[in-house]
Amino acid sequence: MEDYAKIELERLRRFGGAMSVLMLDLDKFKLINDTHGHLAGDAVLKKVAARCKAAVRESDVFARIGGEEFVALLPGTDEVGAIVLAEKLRSIIEGLKIKTEAETLRVTGSIGVASVAPNDRSISSALNRADRALYAAKDAGRNRVGRFAVHSQEAK
Repeated sequence: MEDYAKIELERLRRFGGAMSVLMLDLDKFKLINDTHGHLAGDAVLKKVAARCKAAVRESDVFARIGGEEFVALLPGTDEVGAIVLAEKLRSIIEGLKIKTEAETLRVTGSIGVASVAPNDRSISSALNRADRALYAAKDAGRNRVGRFAVHSQEAK
């Protein structure tokens, strides 16, 4: 993902355009592992990853970055388009029914959205803003999309 991000950031600097990032975190995932076991947690992660990856464009990158956290790099996508996609992914996750040996599980996700700014030296800057927006979404009640407003420097 980092290699792809470097290439896309260079392309953005050279040709202009837009690029956004999403940070996605499954809500209360630890409770799933603690209550239903790690095999059930793995089934949730695999299903979420597969459905989200299928929902993004082939030119986008959707990757798990650890635990229950995922990131999406969206070249050619402005903030409005990223918010639309984030809401689509949030809805897909909310609608999933993950069947395990014992039962069917439901899960929700919170997503932070940030655009890559012209002065970003690396993708880390945009990811940090998306992470702040993600935690604002969680603080607002989970199962939400938050965005980072670059001009006001705050997550909403």
